[in-house]
Amino acid sequence: MKKFFTESEIKKIEAALAEAEKHSDGEIVPILAKHSNNYSSSKYILAILITLISFAIVVDVSHSKLFLILSIIIPLIVGINLGRIFPVLCLPFIPHHEMQIQVNRRACECFYSYNLGNTKRGSALLIYVSEYEHIAFVKTDLRSGKILSNEQLQEICNLVIHGMKHKKQAEGLIAAIKEAGELLKKHFPNNSKKDHNELPNKVYFID
Repeated sequence: MKKFFTESEIKKIEAALAEAEKHSDGEIVPILAKHSNNYSSSKYILAILITLISFAIVVDVSHSKLFLILSIIIPLIVGINLGRIFPVLCLPFIPHHEMQIQVNRRACECFYSYNLGNTKRGSALLIYVSEYEHIAFVKTDLRSGKILSNEQLQEICNLVIHGMKHKKQAEGLIAAIKEAGELLKKHFPNNSKKDHNELPNKVYFID
């Protein structure tokens, strides 16, 4: 995922994190993943489809048993490997709701493995982006989860996805961070004016 961002863009995102958290006790953590699941079954579906097409062509032009057997074995192997080398070919065979489930599941795993569930005020907010599925998911801590509505969280996701669609990943993520910062400032204001930064202002990339 890091290849989609320049060093300058990463610095801008981290600066946006620091600015967004300045006026609140909230913690915003962006995690950018290459994918959230391997979707192995989609590779086999692709391979079976290629095999059926190959078999239909061969059976129409030849009745040789050897050719018929090869028309099954070779395309099956080729199809599986094509799915591994070019995962984008498998996308049409993955139901959107399945991708959403896997992205949500992986985001929840990251939320706790990156210690977002241990903030003092329960005001952590994860912006999880999965590039392969083109899906963003926002997860919040227990207290902020009760305060922020699903519509507000979805708006943060929409800003990220809008940036991805227009090949402006950094701009979309920065806009999402700013929106998250405004929500946290409203509900978790930093009245002490001191920096209580519990988590690093850092973008995490996972492959």
